[in-house]
Amino acid sequence: MHIYRDGLKKIMVTLDQAHKASLSAVQSLGMSVVEDVREVGSTKIKVTKGDLTTWINLSSKGQKLTTISVRSGLLGDETASKTIHREIERNL
Repeated sequence: MHIYRDGLKKIMVTLDQAHKASLSAVQSLGMSVVEDVREVGSTKIKVTKGDLTTWINLSSKGQKLTTISVRSGLLGDETASKTIHREIERNL
């Protein structure tokens, strides 16, 4: 099950699965990981490609439910964010 709303997507996977899929997605999109901070129940990933910075926030909402938030650019590039969301899904 996937629910997408305002840059947020809830996916029926563990936080660890979402984290691995996110790293694979940004790598396949040619982005560089600048920061990867894992905490209990959440992960924050900051990536860049050229002059575009993207923030990916993962938050565990249960044993097998993770919210994925993607924000590309300071003002929020919806097209870029959705591309990253699709690539993350493809890597799950």
